[in-house]
Amino acid sequence: MDDVRTKTIIKPTLYDSPPSKLSFITRIIRYLEPCNIDPSIIEDPTKLFSKAMAAMEEKEAEKAMQEGEDYLHSVMETAMDEFRKFEDEMERMLMAENSLQKKAKRMGNSMEKAANCPSKKSAMKGPSFRSKAHP
Repeated sequence: MDDVRTKTIIKPTLYDSPPSKLSFITRIIRYLEPCNIDPSIIEDPTKLFSKAMAAMEEKEAEKAMQEGEDYLHSVMETAMDEFRKFEDEMERMLMAENSLQKKAKRMGNSMEKAANCPSKKSAMKGPSFRSKAHP
């Protein structure tokens, strides 16, 4: 079995992942085991490391939540803009249809007046004796 102390212990950098940092601590513990060092000495740094990991994970979770909220806000703004455009288009269509209905009504009234005009003239003349309808 290889002696752990003969292996090089590479110190993790700031950008290493948390599991690699944890493995670094594990390698240190293995390195120190044969030296008969009291494990309680390492407990405090291990607890601090665990707290730091939890805080880092919390910050990452908060960042992910903020990104999610920002994305949701962006999507909602886009949807509201689309809805406003749709609403404006519907209003324009309604106004155009209303205008067309008014024009059709005026045209219908004009046609009715034009149709009633000859019948009113004949009614004003009264019955004619030359009419072939009456003997």
